[in-house]
Amino acid sequence: MEFAHDEHHHQQHQHHEHRHQHQQQQSSMNNTNSNSNHYDTFIGNDGILLSYGYLGMYIFSLGLSWWILAIRQCYNTIKCNNNNNNNVKFTTDISTSFCYHRHRCLEGSCKILCCSIGIIIELYCLTLNHHHHHHHHDYAYTQLPFYISFIIAGLLDILISTIISPPNGIDYVIHALPFYIHSYCFRGHSYEQSSITLTCYLLISYWGFITGISIINEMLLSNSFIWIWIKCFNVILHGTWICQTGIIFLNTSTLNEYHHQHHHDHNKIMQIVILFVWYMFIIMLGQLIILILLAKYYQVIPDWTRSIQQNTSWQKYQSNSMSTHNNNNIEYIQLLNTDYIE
Repeated sequence: MEFAHDEHHHQQHQHHEHRHQHQQQQSSMNNTNSNSNHYDTFIGNDGILLSYGYLGMYIFSLGLSWWILAIRQCYNTIKCNNNNNNNVKFTTDISTSFCYHRHRCLEGSCKILCCSIGIIIELYCLTLNHHHHHHHHDYAYTQLPFYISFIIAGLLDILISTIISPPNGIDYVIHALPFYIHSYCFRGHSYEQSSITLTCYLLISYWGFITGISIINEMLLSNSFIWIWIKCFNVILHGTWICQTGIIFLNTSTLNEYHHQHHHDHNKIMQIVILFVWYMFIIMLGQLIILILLAKYYQVIPDWTRSIQQNTSWQKYQSNSMSTHNNNNIEYIQLLNTDYIE
């Protein structure tokens, strides 16, 4: 009887041990699933450098081309204002108008081509990330809305330079829309992410919003060269930081590494913020260097106030600046102010 009692007690003890181990395993699995669900919305690192690198270079090239074009047009305006021959000035204006429409049509075509390539790259990057998480999460992290909105902007550029004359300011709004889309999408991407990923996404989101505002301000203050300067600076910085974000994500192996090295995140975040500030300084310095070099090339002294007050035909999005009705109105006003002797 004593032996049977000891055997029964031993079996109960083993049962309790197995039950305790099962509870520990179940708790561990629940914690693992919880962490997996918490980071389930993260897009895989495969292809992220290609996606962000191409997108950043496209935005960077767009801002740089806008900046060079603005300086060239401003210097051409200064040279025209230094010439007092009206016939030569009228001929120059006709040539400038033709070059402006041709350049705008070419710019719109380049936007459509580059954004179409960007869409293909995004679709290719999706195939690299399908083994990471659920497929429906991958599509939420693509840049397809940005590329599609810029294709619309490119089509509008072509139509304005050829057959239509839309209401003033609509082209500004269309060009600001992609950056507002970036601001909204990357703000959504930042939820439930590690602190470093969150910082990179928020910088892109906030700067996209600032870039959109600068484009709208250029529309409202079209005679202010400083807003053209600020707009180009914001676009260049936005593209540069997207490229840098791709490099940062490439150097991050897994989110589990983020989770286990949480105590190092603060130092990395400060390094990211300092790097962002340095990019601001370098880009502003680069804009000044381009401005000085083009001034030497055109052999002019920059006089932004005089050039902008006397001529508005060089404005980036102005579609009706070369209207002949303006010349007729000037002649009519001169006729009214003339004293006739009868």
